[in-house]
Amino acid sequence: MQGRCDVTPMPAGATVTTAHRDEDREAGRDAYAAARLTQRRSVRLALALGQGLSHGPRAARELLGAGAAVLDLPGPPVPDRPRYPHLRVAHLSVDPVTRGVIPGARLTPTTWRTVLRRDRPELLLLDATTGWAAGELRTLVTATPAAVYCPPALLDRMLAAGIARDRLGTLEPDDDALWFDGRAHRPVGLPPGPDGRILPLDPAPAPEPTTDRGTVRLVAATTPVAGLTERIVRCLASGTPVVVPAVGPVGDRLRRLLGPVADEVLTPGPDADERARQLCDPQRWERTSIRVRRHLHRHHAREAHVDLILERCGLATAAPPRISVLLSTRRSEQLGHALEQVGRQDHPDVEVLLLLHGIPRPDDRLLRATGAALEVIEVPADRPLGAVLDAGLEVATGSLVAKMDDDDHYGSGHLSDLVVALQYSGADIVGRWATAVYLERQDITVHGDLDRQERWATHLPGATMLIRGEVLRRLRWRHVPNAVDTELVRAIVSDGGSVYSTHRFGFIRTRHDDHTFARTDRSFRRGVLQPGLDNAVLEV
Repeated sequence: MQGRCDVTPMPAGATVTTAHRDEDREAGRDAYAAARLTQRRSVRLALALGQGLSHGPRAARELLGAGAAVLDLPGPPVPDRPRYPHLRVAHLSVDPVTRGVIPGARLTPTTWRTVLRRDRPELLLLDATTGWAAGELRTLVTATPAAVYCPPALLDRMLAAGIARDRLGTLEPDDDALWFDGRAHRPVGLPPGPDGRILPLDPAPAPEPTTDRGTVRLVAATTPVAGLTERIVRCLASGTPVVVPAVGPVGDRLRRLLGPVADEVLTPGPDADERARQLCDPQRWERTSIRVRRHLHRHHAREAHVDLILERCGLATAAPPRISVLLSTRRSEQLGHALEQVGRQDHPDVEVLLLLHGIPRPDDRLLRATGAALEVIEVPADRPLGAVLDAGLEVATGSLVAKMDDDDHYGSGHLSDLVVALQYSGADIVGRWATAVYLERQDITVHGDLDRQERWATHLPGATMLIRGEVLRRLRWRHVPNAVDTELVRAIVSDGGSVYSTHRFGFIRTRHDDHTFARTDRSFRRGVLQPGLDNAVLEV
């Protein structure tokens, strides 16, 4: 993408910060303590009864009559998991995206002034949908020495507010820069299929009502153009398919924005109604929704847009997170299959910790075929599975940790889709609660539990887990021979963490006679049965 950025480079020393100030650490510690306390069931109960916690954890313990061990906060404070440790970025929006804000609350300029004084950001991103008055914009911008980026549509308003042009940076209009807040416009709570309704899409800036999330949206040729592209992108990012005429300025811009998935949205005008009816088919609706929202959250969510701004300013961007895959096996015959599944992943930075549970080391030629960074760890056969996984965690270097099984089937986008879900959900652990199951002995694929997609979860299959590294390193795996996945989810929930289940595609669980869980084939035969291994589930 060609273009330029007019952001004035910030002074040396202002953009690169290697350590937070002492007061920042103290504020982060206090915020962490408050968040953990209010997430515990006993403290929430006290708050519901009208009791205050004005004196902090000590008062909470006295109020609840609980021992210190119950309310002590484990591990170091993790205030906000900054994506850019070298650069503090503030996104000036009316939509809250941090855990420190009450869900559903609208952020006002007064709130933002407090945030700017506390966080002292070095780069401000201003959202075009705020609608704040000129005086409020001027007050916010002058409250901090940070560089400011605003969409081209806001430039005239900013200048009219008396803000100096050299404080403002914009991308050239022909760059088609468009971004959205992935934590405000996301597929959380999306139904597993359409309800058969085709509704017109209007360009109003309000988010999609949750009651209309199972629909297909149709853009008419007479729909007003102002703000329409932004509205379409936010609707698509939330998971609702939209049919848009391919001819016209909106269609041209969407084709540049959506790139390889543009044909999932754009259609010739006369065929729009028929295309919308076709999208009412559950399979087509679901696959279209996933393809488009995946592209948008990868390339046009706030984080990707920040990367673009930083590149244009000549500043370093954050590298993709490294994923450490814990791959445990006690079956030598499964090694080739297991390494093939890991090697096909399209995430750019994957390291594999191959945990040989009481079996000999394979030939090096087999290990080299993986194509990813790989380390072999041999663990005695008498160790429980939890201890085996902990042995891999000891040497894992990734900021994210995944668990994959040696006999299951994975699509190439399995890990990268989990990274996207972790980003827009903000959860501590993500996975796929709804899974297809291949019954090897009967040569049947079973599809079931479709309602367990894109929602907060109470359970996740261990073979699909992606966990934030700092959370797992603090809580560790339980040293038990089985149910290690269930125990980890329980530990995360008890610690006040969150668990999220994304869509079902990209994974097939294999059921055979040698498993660490005790369930019969009969218990898996609830759902739609299909002969053979349904590879169509793996790629979408």
